[in-house]
Amino acid sequence: MSPKRLFVFDRYRLDEQERQLLLGTQVVPLPPKVFDLLAVLVQNAGRLLPKQDLLDRVWSGVAVEEGSLTRGISSLRQVLGSAADGQDYIQTVSKRGYRFISQVRETADDELDGTRLGIPLPPSLFATASVDFVGREADLAQIQDVWQRAKDGRHQMVLVAGEPGIGKTRLSLEFARSRAAEGTTVLMGYSDEENLVPYQPFVECLSWYFRHCPEVELRGQLAAIGAGGELAPFVPELRNRIPDLPSPLLMDPEGQRYRLFEAVAGMLAVASRLRPMLLLFDDLHWADRPTLLLLRHVMRSARMASFAIVATYRESELDRTHPLAEMLITLRRERGITRLALRGLKITHVKALVNSIVGPNAPSQLSQVVMDSTDGNPFFATEMLQHLKETGAIARVSGMTGRTIEIGDLGLSEGIKEVIGQRLSRLSEACNRLLSIASVIGREFDATLLEAIGDLPGSEPLDAIEEATRAQLVRESQEVSGRFEFMHALIRETLYSELSSPRRVRFHRRVADAIERLTQDMPNPPLAELAYHFSQAASAGAVDKAVDYATRAGDRAADGLAHEQAARLFDLALHSLELRPPGPQTELRRVDLHTRRASSFGALGQWTLEVRELEAALHHLDPQQVERRCELVLALARAWFLLLDVRPVEQYASEALQLAERLQRADLAANATAWLARCRQASGDLGGSRRDYSSSHHGAADAVPCRTIDGGSDISRCGGGFRKVIPRHHVHHVLPHAPRLEPDCRGALRRGHKGVPRSPHLWPKVWRYSDARARNGDDRWPPLDLV
Repeated sequence: MSPKRLFVFDRYRLDEQERQLLLGTQVVPLPPKVFDLLAVLVQNAGRLLPKQDLLDRVWSGVAVEEGSLTRGISSLRQVLGSAADGQDYIQTVSKRGYRFISQVRETADDELDGTRLGIPLPPSLFATASVDFVGREADLAQIQDVWQRAKDGRHQMVLVAGEPGIGKTRLSLEFARSRAAEGTTVLMGYSDEENLVPYQPFVECLSWYFRHCPEVELRGQLAAIGAGGELAPFVPELRNRIPDLPSPLLMDPEGQRYRLFEAVAGMLAVASRLRPMLLLFDDLHWADRPTLLLLRHVMRSARMASFAIVATYRESELDRTHPLAEMLITLRRERGITRLALRGLKITHVKALVNSIVGPNAPSQLSQVVMDSTDGNPFFATEMLQHLKETGAIARVSGMTGRTIEIGDLGLSEGIKEVIGQRLSRLSEACNRLLSIASVIGREFDATLLEAIGDLPGSEPLDAIEEATRAQLVRESQEVSGRFEFMHALIRETLYSELSSPRRVRFHRRVADAIERLTQDMPNPPLAELAYHFSQAASAGAVDKAVDYATRAGDRAADGLAHEQAARLFDLALHSLELRPPGPQTELRRVDLHTRRASSFGALGQWTLEVRELEAALHHLDPQQVERRCELVLALARAWFLLLDVRPVEQYASEALQLAERLQRADLAANATAWLARCRQASGDLGGSRRDYSSSHHGAADAVPCRTIDGGSDISRCGGGFRKVIPRHHVHHVLPHAPRLEPDCRGALRRGHKGVPRSPHLWPKVWRYSDARARNGDDRWPPLDLV
C-alpha cells in the first residue's frame, strides 16, 4: 500500500485521506465544508481561484449564496491565524476571488517525523483573536520557566490574576498554542458565574480527554489508578467510552470524596507520563468550593507528574471571605505555585495595538488618548479602536492640528460598557433583542433554545445570530453544532445589565419554560439550569417549580458528593419559597429544606452551620409534628456532641427522650438515652453513664432489627445501612442482637443498599466484642478497633 500524501505548509499538515488538519501532532477540528474549502485552496496554492469556482468545487450540486464562501474563508483565517512572517495564509483579491499564498509542499507521511498523534486541541484554542498579541513577552517567559519544571515531573500551577479584559485568557491561550506543536496534551475548562456544574473545569478537561484518548491507552491508565468506577459518575463521558467500568465503592461521604479526589490526581499523573499535560482553567473566581478543594488536593499530591495548570481569575471579584481568597492564602505555603499579576500595557505596546487595528497612518496623539482612557487594558483599548474605525472617527481627527485630541472629539463617553453599547446600537433591532435574551441564558447559548423563545419568524433568528457573528460580538462553537458564545463576558454583562428587573424576570421564565419543554424526554435533565432560571423568575408565578427543581438539583449534587453545591441549591430553594403564601404546606417544605441543608453541612463537617439549619427547621416545625421534632432534636444532640459542647447535648437528648416516651418509640428513646449516657460519661459520672447505657440497651432490644438505633427503617425492607445500625457510640446496644442483624445486613448488601459495605468489616469485630464481654463477668469492656 502506497504511503499517504500530505500537504505541508508552515506549521500545518493537511491529510486529505484522513480529512485532518494537523498542527504539529495535534488534530485541528474543522467543520466538513471548511475542511473541503481549505483542501481546494492548498492544492491550488499560488493560483487565483474565482469565487464561483470555489462554490462549485466545495458545494457541488448545492445552491448556496456567496455568503457561505465568505464565512468559510473567515473561519479558516480564525483557525489558521497568521503565518510565521505575519501574513495571512489566504489572500483576498477584490471582486475576483481568493489565493492561498503560503508555500506548500506535497510529501508522504513516512517522510515526516514519526511523532505519534496526541489528544486534539480544544476548539477554544483556535478562536484566534483579530488583533496582535503584544506586551506580554516577560509573562510568557515566566510561564515557560514554570512549564519546564512541570515537564521534569514536578507538577506546577500558575495563577494569573488581573482585572476584566486585562488579557489573562489571551495570555494562557497564546502559551498553550506555543506548546501544541511539541506534542503537549492541552485541556481547557471554564467556571461559570451561575455555578451550575460541580467541579466544572475538571469535568470539562477530563470529558475532552476521555472522549479523544485511544481506548487501549485509556483502559491502561484506568487500570493503573484502579479508580475508574469513581471517575464514571464524575465524568459521564467516561462510561460512554468504557461501558464495563466497575461500580464505585460505597462508603461514607468523606471516604467517597477522598476516593474521587485521589482518582482525579492519579489520572492526571498517569496521563501526563505519556505526554506532558497543560490544563487551562478560566475564570477561577467563579469556581465553586468543591472545585477549589479538588484543585488543592491535586496540587498537594505527592505523585510525580508532568502537568501544569494555568488558572486565571479576577482580583476584583475576591474579598476576604471568598472561597478562592481563602485557598490562595493556603496555597501560598505550597511548592509549585506561581502567582502572576497582569497590569495594563505600556504606551509602546498600546502604539503597537493602534498600528495593528487602525494602521500605521493613525493620528500621532491617538495612542496616548487610548492609553489615558483605558489604562492600557487590552480589551477596552481594542473595543475603543474598533469603534473608532467602524464609525469613521479616525478620519475626522486625522486632520486636526494645533490642539490635543480629547475623548469628546472621538464621540465617546467614558466607560467600556458605553463603548460596547454603541457597537450594539449599530446592529438591527431584531439582533439586539435576540442578544438580550441570549444574555439571560448565559455566556453560551444554543440556537435552538434561542429560536424557541425569540419570537422571531422564519429564518430571522439565524439571520440575527449571523449578524452578531459578523460584528464579532458572538462566535460559533467548533465542537457543538448550533452553539454560540459571547466573544467576551463583558459583552454579555453589558447586555444583561441594560435589562430592567421586570424584563429579566419575564425572560428568565421564558428561558426556563423552553429548557423544560426541550429536555422533558431526557433521562437527566439540566436540573441546576432549570433551578437557576425558575428561581430568577419566581416572582412571576414560578415559585413551586423553582423550589422543586432547586431541591432536586441539590439532591443530585449531594449524590455526587458536591455538598457545598447542594447546600447552595437548597438555599436557592429557600429563597424562592419566601415568595409562596404562608401556610402549613409552606412551613413543612421549609423544614424539609433546612433539614436537607443541615445534612449537607454535616457531611462537610461544618457542624456549626448544621446546628443553625437544624434550629431553623425546629423554628418552623408545626408543634403537632412530634415525631419529626424528636428526630430533629436528636440530630441537634449529635451535632453539638461533635462540637464538643455537652450542655446542649444533654438539653436536646432530654427533650428527645420525653418525646420518644410520649410516642412510645423505643428506638428513639434508646438513641436519646445513649446521648445522655455520653453526657454523664463526659462529666465523670461513670456509674450513671453505665446505667443509662444499660437502659438504652434494654430499650433497643425490641427495636432491633425492626427499627434502627438512629430511628431508621427496617433494614430488611429498605436497607437503612449497617453503619446506621451500629454507629461507633452505639455498638454495645446491638451486640446481643448481632446474630439477628447479620441476615438482614447480608440481604441488604446483596440488594446494593447504601452504607452496608461497611458491615463485613464490623461483623467479625462484633462477634469478638460480644465473646469478650461474655468472658468478662465484671462487664469490663475491651476497646473496639472499629472502621
